[in-house]
Amino acid sequence: MPGPNFSNLAVAIGVRLGGWRGGAAGAIALIVPGALILLAVSVFYFRIGIAPNVASAMHGAGAAVVGLVFVTTVRIMHTTIRRGRELLVAGAIFALVGPLRVHTVVAVLLVTPVSLWVYRPRGGAGS
Repeated sequence: MPGPNFSNLAVAIGVRLGGWRGGAAGAIALIVPGALILLAVSVFYFRIGIAPNVASAMHGAGAAVVGLVFVTTVRIMHTTIRRGRELLVAGAIFALVGPLRVHTVVAVLLVTPVSLWVYRPRGGAGS
């Protein structure tokens, strides 16, 4: 599945090859096919209604999405959380948003100063 990097690449190549029109064409070429497929599936879903077979399929699709999110989270953790400091910041956000049910924006606003302090430039020989 294309993610933000793929989208940025499509727009960047479009801009490089065709200016702003090329960038717009790159974005449209990336967005429109998926949007049309989603529209078709939505129409199909609402025409059929919530039949028992469809509900079972949706539960299965939901479980698949949870699995994909879990795998993606683990992959991101392996590349970004390498030391205790990263674990501290990630754990604070997790605790605030998860068990404590703090709004995500508020959690980020609370943890940002801690993160900036933890990652502050250290005085050393090069300073």
